[in-house]
Amino acid sequence: LGENGAGPLYSIAVQNAPSFDGGALQITNAVALLKYRDVETNGAANIHYRHSSLRLMFKPLWTSANAGGSGPGHWARLLEMGEVKAVPPFVGYYSVLFDPKGDMLWFAVQDGATNEFRFAGHVSLLSNRWHQIVLSTSSTNLKMWVDAKQVAFLGQGVNLFPPAAIRAKGFAVGSDPNNANPAKGLIDELETFNYPLGAADNFTIDAALSATGSASPPAIALHWRGPPTNAWTIQRRSEGQTNWSVLSSGSTAWSFTDTNVTTGTRYEY
Repeated sequence: LGENGAGPLYSIAVQNAPSFDGGALQITNAVALLKYRDVETNGAANIHYRHSSLRLMFKPLWTSANAGGSGPGHWARLLEMGEVKAVPPFVGYYSVLFDPKGDMLWFAVQDGATNEFRFAGHVSLLSNRWHQIVLSTSSTNLKMWVDAKQVAFLGQGVNLFPPAAIRAKGFAVGSDPNNANPAKGLIDELETFNYPLGAADNFTIDAALSATGSASPPAIALHWRGPPTNAWTIQRRSEGQTNWSVLSSGSTAWSFTDTNVTTGTRYEY
């Protein structure tokens, strides 16, 4: 469900995988599909096409070829609407995707006539590691960031978008609308905006921390968000103590469960 409670149009062979905070969408199956309306029945838009932005967390189950891997092996979709045609006249589509080697992040649009726009930035992703991806478009420029690093900039606006008949069919998350070309990874915290994001918006992941205690069995589960490539050291001390004890070091995960605790005792992390 979306934040406003709206459900998908279609759901085929998708999985709910453990994430840094709850569950994430996992699409690895060759025929998986999760599709949403572009505009809900109450008139609320889920996706915008001009003066807009997209932000999400992606955990690939593959490594980019330039980082020693082999990539997804196909044009892996993060989000797509419409149908890609090689020659005009086009049907119209809107897509954010990776090349088969996983070395390039592409943004591509076709209208319903003969116009097409494509632009890409170089990326280097590691398997089983969360990466934040941001796309921002406006009347004057296009920008892409991966892990708060700008990987693409174009000093002109993007004014193409699919025709109404294509938009009415909705958009797919993690595959193409024909349940093919899966992202082969996990997607979480997908957000869309009706305005362009700036560089400062890449650092919003730094602001979330939580701790949850359970009595049976005794445990304290920590969750946080931060730069996806950071390695974390977790320390603990009992209330009133001065010295810290190291519980974990070197992990890039955004969660840790401390099971060496006693009910009724206060701890600081």
